[in-house]
Amino acid sequence: LEACALRIALQLDGTVLPIQGPPGTGKTWTAAKLILALVRAGRRVGVTAMSHAVIDNLVRRVVALAASEGTPLRALLKAEPPDPHPAITYTASADEAEARVRHVDLLGATAWQWAREGMAASVDVLVIDEAGQMCLADAISVIHAAASLVLVGDPQQLEQPIQGTHPDGVGVSVLQHVLGEAQTIAPERGLFLDATHRLHPTICAYISEQFYEGRLVPGPHAARQGLTTAPLPAPGLYYLPVTHRGNQNHSDEEAAAVADLIARCLAGGTWTDDRGTSHPLTASDVLVVAPYNAHVAALRAALATRGLAAVPVGTVDKFQGREAVISIYSMATSLPEDAPRGLGFLYDRHRLDVATSRGRCATVLVASPALLRPICNTPVHLQLASGLARFVELAHQI
Repeated sequence: LEACALRIALQLDGTVLPIQGPPGTGKTWTAAKLILALVRAGRRVGVTAMSHAVIDNLVRRVVALAASEGTPLRALLKAEPPDPHPAITYTASADEAEARVRHVDLLGATAWQWAREGMAASVDVLVIDEAGQMCLADAISVIHAAASLVLVGDPQQLEQPIQGTHPDGVGVSVLQHVLGEAQTIAPERGLFLDATHRLHPTICAYISEQFYEGRLVPGPHAARQGLTTAPLPAPGLYYLPVTHRGNQNHSDEEAAAVADLIARCLAGGTWTDDRGTSHPLTASDVLVVAPYNAHVAALRAALATRGLAAVPVGTVDKFQGREAVISIYSMATSLPEDAPRGLGFLYDRHRLDVATSRGRCATVLVASPALLRPICNTPVHLQLASGLARFVELAHQI
């Protein structure tokens, strides 16, 4: 599929190439390869996204790839990063970026830059990264800058953040418009990166079934990954029920249970990578995900008391794109009706996709058993609850 993406990109002529990349399929790597191939072919390329961080990450990937392949690359980034890359030129001036865009191979900038009148027809191809989070209106505002577009992202993961009230359809991401009501992109509409190099087959089976219409498959070496710990004896899905009451956006009970579980895993635990090499399990090999900032604070406090402050803890939004050997998703809320933002947030399938697809070898769900018994008054509620219920059905209980 990577070769197919490169071939199609080089043939773009006033057209759009959508690429959907589920967790661990290497969509950023594919985008970087595609951009460098376009530069080698004499094309001028632009990169945009909803945040400077996403743009910076992709441009750095392209620069690293160009250096490894010995390809000259003139890269300009309209930003002021705290840690500038020596091979990238930076500017904080929109006017300067506009004046220099036709004298570089690659320009990275947000939609504010590309929407300027003077940026019209400034590049041959504009790559929109994380296009599953850019709304259609923003995408329309930048398309005048390029002859062709490449849309890279995954609408099944975190959606476009929406504030305010908008007409129907405007708040949907540009890539979701391509997918329509489907979970995955149709072959006649774009490319679907179907092999995840991150997820062990036991985890991939759940993610594929629930979020990608069964089209996502494990990469050729994903099954080599292994895990041996006292509480998690093999790769797969695990469920740790923790009963508690009265908790809305944080749970000290779950935080203590998570800290105990990690301590037991690190006590002599080992894991095997996709090359078949064994490693001792360390704090940096574990990642803890939570739905609320208040629960992140509770988890960090509990981990610190056990000497595990080095374990990364954050919200779903923070950890999209991250991975670890073991991923733990702690849901915090005691009862469905206690959820401070309602069922639509706590049970959101996009967030569940991200939260349960960070782990290479094991994904652990820590939750109150009562969350498996929500009162579903609509088909939408049933759909929301089904993802969590299916996880528990497939998981080993700790």
